Amino acid sequence: FTADHPTEGEEPIDFKVTVSEVREKSLPDLDDEFAAEASEFETLDELRSDLRARLTPFKRAQSAVQVRAKTSEALAELVEEDAPQVLVDQDVQHRLDELFGRLQAQGISPDQYLGTIEGGPQAFLDEMRAGSARAVKANLALRAIVVEQDLDVTQDEIDAQVELIARQAGEKPARVHKEFERTGQMAALRSEMKIQRAMDWLIEQVELVDEDGNAIDRTLLEPPSDDDGSPEDTE
Repeated sequence: FTADHPTEGEEPIDFKVTVSEVREKSLPDLDDEFAAEASEFETLDELRSDLRARLTPFKRAQSAVQVRAKTSEALAELVEEDAPQVLVDQDVQHRLDELFGRLQAQGISPDQYLGTIEGGPQAFLDEMRAGSARAVKANLALRAIVVEQDLDVTQDEIDAQVELIARQAGEKPARVHKEFERTGQMAALRSEMKIQRAMDWLIEQVELVDEDGNAIDRTLLEPPSDDDGSPEDTE
């Protein structure tokens, strides 16, 4: 080979490249032999069935999250009034605190992260503010649904949520309940649960369709029951 564009004042350089070996990655055949070697199953059908059973709950949960997100976006678009600036500012600050907290836990400073954003910090902030404005509009609309439909949550449901929060935090439910009462977070928890109930009510009312406009079977978004063939842990 000869360099076509040598640096000005330099002579072209001739060099030779010798290919001594060419390798091609060979993947094993997907058959019963592969399944027996790569897993505890004897056949490929058994392996596929196990993978399907394990992935189904995850996919359903992921789909349910997407439904809530898309419903929230559509709801925000129906709100014609501008989102109150003070609420947008609060939401932006909350998002920034969460984001930068996660980054710092990984040893990444805010400046380092913002330096990687295409368009710079201002573009990042503008995009976040737009997302916060949509979130505030959706939240206000859901609050209106709570009032219009007279939605509420029971004390048993609140206690169950406090117990879940305590379990996730590794704390005793009684201690978390007492702390929520002391700091006034119990009212905020009830309000948030009612908003979630409004979202559940709204999702039940709307028509769910895919990108092509075809109706979605709602049962595909429900968590699988214990008797649907999902594998159980055994000792």
